[in-house]
Amino acid sequence: MLKLWEDDRIRTSHMWLFAYQDHERKRNPLPAENATMKLTLPETVMEQKRHIIGEIYGFEPDSWEYGVMPGTEAFWCFENPDGIQDWMMRRSFSDIAIS
Repeated sequence: MLKLWEDDRIRTSHMWLFAYQDHERKRNPLPAENATMKLTLPETVMEQKRHIIGEIYGFEPDSWEYGVMPGTEAFWCFENPDGIQDWMMRRSFSDIAIS
């Protein structure tokens, strides 16, 4: 997506990247503490999310995918491709999980 944005093949005024950390897969992913934006999901949205994960994607309630569904969505938000490039240069990939 970043390359498409850089090449002006997709046009948007902002790009949001999921902001979760799992400390190199040593724990379940959690919203990054320093994310640009965090949104706590209301229960009605969590019900929809569980429906999508379980009924549409087919994961069982005792699966990893179902169990790690966060009640808070976290994002790093950018206004231009250069902002993402600068941000990536300042971070190590062990600190971030980009989805």
